[in-house]
Amino acid sequence: MSTINLGTLAVDRTIPPPSLGGRITNSNRNDVYQFELQEAMSFNLDLSQIASGSNLNVALGLDRNQNNRIDAGEEVVRSSNSGNQNEVINVRSLEAGHYLININRSSGSDSNYLLRLSTTGRGNGSVGISNLLAQQEDFGTLRNTNVNRRDYHVDDKDTADVFKFTLDNTSNVRVLLTGLTEDADVRLIRDRNNNRIIDATEFNGQPNGEILGVGYAGGTSDDQISMRLGRGTYFVQVFQFAEGRIDYDLSVQVRPA
Repeated sequence: MSTINLGTLAVDRTIPPPSLGGRITNSNRNDVYQFELQEAMSFNLDLSQIASGSNLNVALGLDRNQNNRIDAGEEVVRSSNSGNQNEVINVRSLEAGHYLININRSSGSDSNYLLRLSTTGRGNGSVGISNLLAQQEDFGTLRNTNVNRRDYHVDDKDTADVFKFTLDNTSNVRVLLTGLTEDADVRLIRDRNNNRIIDATEFNGQPNGEILGVGYAGGTSDDQISMRLGRGTYFVQVFQFAEGRIDYDLSVQVRPA
């Protein structure tokens, strides 16, 4: 087991690779990262580049007795997707304390991994929107089609879902967020530098802005974004605004320009 101390994380901090990464093997069955929070804040994690044929899981725990392991009752949230899918954690508000991230292999072969972490906003009842493009699903290349997803949800321990799609020609794109049971919003993103992070210095209205559009009608009203987009790769991020579980339906509609 390898243990890495990240020290105290301040609010609105992002730790991208190559700073964090490792390898899980038969002789090193889990890696542990420890960090401190001195105040409540939103927390985001993306575990990616897991090898084909390997299945890694990640758990986040509040180490109350500071014995450097996640004991019964200390686990905050776990991500255990099947196969080599990315493991994603987005928590609306972590209280101040000593935390552990435990990465282990549930099955399969040895694997390298990359780990991205961020803190986004103070946990004062509002959500700090994740700035990590922790992809949930890849819609592939879209041409003159609709992609619909029904009965998805976000909540206080899963505050954002990210969907990727690619265009091979200039197209008119419409993103619809409907069926909301509480207030959630949607934004359309282009990761121009391919670092899987929505960079703080690259918001729309500034050079090379990565956030292309935002739908935030408020309450349970439908949100939508309509744009003409060139060929390239794009991301749709659905994120929690109100607290608690929020069910939603998502539609991405693509037509020739």
